[in-house]
Amino acid sequence: MSPVLKALDLAKVALPHWAYALLRKASLTRPRVSARIFYLSKTELSDEQEEKIQKHYSTLPGVIVSGEGARDTIPDGAHVIALGRETESWIASWPGKYDVHYLTHPAGLRETRQSEQSLAKSLDTIRKSVLESSQSETFVPALRASIRKADEAKRIVYSVVLDPYLFGDAQGDWIPPNEVENTAHDFLKSSRVIGREHEALASASVVESWIERYPSQEDYQKAIRGEPHKAYVLPFGDDKVTSGSWVIGIHLEGDAEWSAFQKGEIGAVSIGGTGIREPAKESDKPDVEFIEL
Repeated sequence: MSPVLKALDLAKVALPHWAYALLRKASLTRPRVSARIFYLSKTELSDEQEEKIQKHYSTLPGVIVSGEGARDTIPDGAHVIALGRETESWIASWPGKYDVHYLTHPAGLRETRQSEQSLAKSLDTIRKSVLESSQSETFVPALRASIRKADEAKRIVYSVVLDPYLFGDAQGDWIPPNEVENTAHDFLKSSRVIGREHEALASASVVESWIERYPSQEDYQKAIRGEPHKAYVLPFGDDKVTSGSWVIGIHLEGDAEWSAFQKGEIGAVSIGGTGIREPAKESDKPDVEFIEL
């Protein structure tokens, strides 16, 4: 039961019946969530069961939903991890289209070595499916982001995903600042998929994301409109980054990923489920005055 419902039930004795019924109905009406992975249970999950999901399924982050309100929360096309066979049969009757995967309900999880190995294998299979799906959709499959610096103590690596002042390919395409910003926002709202050099979904999570600042709000607005403006060239680790660039911080949660990074085996990550709507040509690029800091 959610904290909101718990508080509401505690206040039940002090509320008129009609007010309690109205508030409880409103608290169960959930907005649709722009995410890609959902853990679904037909029955309401207890706090202990939700904690088990967060503990044992942490290598594959997702939104936990349960009960009748779940159908109004999950958007079409999402990856749904059905917790238990009853839930798997339940979602099969829904009218929407979903990529459905199956995992043991947290109530049936056994904390034994054999069970943990089996669960890890199942999660890895689902991770690969999610990444393959994100690369086959109508938007650009995945962006390769080079790792520019790292916080060793926190296991966080930082990558510049898109720079609006660099050419994107041999045809002279470039990504305007407004498209860089849109892509960054879309990624946080609907994907957050991190892959390891396009091979498989990494045991990693995006913990920071930002667009580098401009010298002034006026310069930012002009950049978004595609008008002449000023932009910073800022130090970034041993490299440089410009205003308007999309930067992310990725927590390498898996020991394998962190070890590979320390050995120099990982120099970049794949940002799945992102799309650049319409790259522009060099001739469309406005005049930019760069200020080096």
